[in-house]
Amino acid sequence: MRNLLVTLLLIGIIVFPTVGNANTYYISTTGSDSNPGTISQPFRTLQKITSLSLSPGDIVYIRAGTYMSGVSSGATALNLNNLHGTAGNPIVISAYPGDFPNGGRVVLDCGDFVHQTNFYGIYLQNSSYVTVSGIRVTNCPQQIGSGTGTITGAWWVLSSSNCIIDNCEGDHSMTGFRTDDGHDNTFNNCDAHHIDDPYTGPPTGPHNNSDGFQRTSSLNTATGTVYRGCRSWWCSDDGWDCFGSKGTITYDNCWAFWNGYGPGTFNPSGDGNGIKMGVTGIDVTS
Repeated sequence: MRNLLVTLLLIGIIVFPTVGNANTYYISTTGSDSNPGTISQPFRTLQKITSLSLSPGDIVYIRAGTYMSGVSSGATALNLNNLHGTAGNPIVISAYPGDFPNGGRVVLDCGDFVHQTNFYGIYLQNSSYVTVSGIRVTNCPQQIGSGTGTITGAWWVLSSSNCIIDNCEGDHSMTGFRTDDGHDNTFNNCDAHHIDDPYTGPPTGPHNNSDGFQRTSSLNTATGTVYRGCRSWWCSDDGWDCFGSKGTITYDNCWAFWNGYGPGTFNPSGDGNGIKMGVTGIDVTS
């Protein structure tokens, strides 16, 4: 019997029933990474996901709670690399739906160590047909690097295709959601807020590279990017910055407000564009 993925909408979060012979794993703040990952004996850390051999249709459910980055060095707290689902059976990494109606939230808090190099909270790279749902990534602030500020972000989707970031949040970082290369990636109902880069040097200077949703540069080959029902506020620079990049972008029912101010204030800061589009000498029709 062909596997089918039935997607139900429950109080703003997607429910993914188990399908076919796929595996379902569970993670909880009360678990242990030496457990088998069942609902009664869940894993403990989000980093355990990287050791699982996830196949099309597999689901990782994360129980509500705050998970620390758990790292003392490195460039990312959770590196989701080379994961490949299919159109009919994506790989799903999601907040546990049963916790959400009661106010539960999955939080990846990266504030447990001070990074001195570029750093991202969740890094989804070289992957296809992966859905990540219901996760907030916070506390990835820019640090003072070698002569200028480091580059940080809550989320970075790189060289991936047909992936969905659903009902997720990125805040208190230099960038909320960054997208480079790949194609047909969708951001549904995502929030980026309290974004700042106080230590960036010339030529842009402080507060001018801190975007809620970033997809810039003529070298960026991303196309088919969709932002649906997303919101961006209190970003020191722009709510959306897609300046200079080729490819198609769809904005559907998105909000941008209170950008260009220091996070949590109304003190003028960076550019303050809501949705920035434009080019610098490139052919956007090609």
